[in-house]
Amino acid sequence: MKKFKKIDVSISILLFFIGVAVNVFDFIPGFGKLDLLIPAYFVLGGWQMISILVHFSFPKRIKHPSRQIYNWLLVGTGVSVLLAWIVISEFIIWYLFFVLIWTIFLAIFYTWICVLENNRMVECEALGDSFNTEVPNGRIPVDPE
Repeated sequence: MKKFKKIDVSISILLFFIGVAVNVFDFIPGFGKLDLLIPAYFVLGGWQMISILVHFSFPKRIKHPSRQIYNWLLVGTGVSVLLAWIVISEFIIWYLFFVLIWTIFLAIFYTWICVLENNRMVECEALGDSFNTEVPNGRIPVDPE
């Protein structure tokens, strides 16, 4: 669990910066025609989908409260895309463009949540926590010094 968390944060940040760097160079004349934008988008999104599924097995006290907000935003985004596809099919391309931009912000939000949770695990580890017991209110015990 700890190993996956560290790998998850590293891969998310790495994929995000690689995607940004590749697409910045793609805007420079002579470097391409944004051929890598959509593949980079799906690689990062695919990794985050795998990460979301794996995190369902993590103890609740390690999960940041923002993860619940993110999950609902993600469900809302998926449902709205399906409804838009059915209801406003003639404007779907404009809505999908909006979703393309919106999900970039979701990806940034998700990476931030993963960083916070990784920090929470490091704090627990520093306190000698084995992650096997539930802590009341999901709070990390603090040593009163």
